[in-house]
Amino acid sequence: MARPDTTETVSRALYDNVRLQFVAFVRIAVDFPNSGATGLSGAVTVACAGALLGDYVLMGSEAIWEAGVVLGVPQISVADTIALVFSNGTAGALNPASNTCRFTVLRAN
Repeated sequence: MARPDTTETVSRALYDNVRLQFVAFVRIAVDFPNSGATGLSGAVTVACAGALLGDYVLMGSEAIWEAGVVLGVPQISVADTIALVFSNGTAGALNPASNTCRFTVLRAN
């Protein structure tokens, strides 16, 4: 079952007065693999102790991603692991530069 967009879900939870509990914060350099052609994608995983399936993940990056990097919604793929997928939106090969990202994990009470 696909999860709804995290931003929309968190916004809705706040609107409905659902209490969100802070679970974890991770700041780490994210370095996506090379992507050979348009539409190809890659993924990275980030260790995050205490994160569980169903938790909400918010992400911010400390620098602007280069043109052509299309980010997916970060999510908990398995316990203690955040997955982040990207797609190549350019007309050719893409090797995104490393970027420091901040992940905040929240859980609805």
